[in-house]
Amino acid sequence: LESTAPAGEFHYNPLYHGNDLVMLAGGSGVTPMMSMIREFINRGSDKKIHLIYICRTPEDVICREELESFTGQSDLFTFTMVISRPKDDYCGVTGHITAELLTSLLHNITEKTYYLCGPTGMCNAAKSDLLNLGVRRGKIRQENFGESSDVTRMDDWPAEARKGDTVTVSVVGGAVFEAPVGEPLLNSLD
Repeated sequence: LESTAPAGEFHYNPLYHGNDLVMLAGGSGVTPMMSMIREFINRGSDKKIHLIYICRTPEDVICREELESFTGQSDLFTFTMVISRPKDDYCGVTGHITAELLTSLLHNITEKTYYLCGPTGMCNAAKSDLLNLGVRRGKIRQENFGESSDVTRMDDWPAEARKGDTVTVSVVGGAVFEAPVGEPLLNSLD
């Protein structure tokens, strides 16, 4: 395995992603969404954007005031805050991102491009719901943080690499060490 510095494909591509975008964010997963949203709003873009942002409490919502101000600036921007651990007096949308929630908030579900960013479990569940609702795999862009529960079960995992085995890791210009298969590389670098 060879690796390079971080680089990403989690961005808007005008050739493929269309003008009707849904961003599903969990917690700090809103960060890359904010970059795209700010760009679209500040340039007066014709992109229709619906941010569905799940947090535990309203106090956990990052950039809340800015997001609410964007709602007032553009008819093309919709902000739906979903609170998973509301207090008894909370009156907004509660729960988690589910197929039922998506169908209640969105029209023409299969015609949109989706950006998912947040905890791995949330992203994987949302992606599964979108696929079950008929969204094409190519219309779903995903970036998540945190470890997968079992990386060896991921679609692209090499069959010959089994948990319990070790591999040799060579850092260019640096150390050579053994690391357990399935352990995050950053943990092994410690």
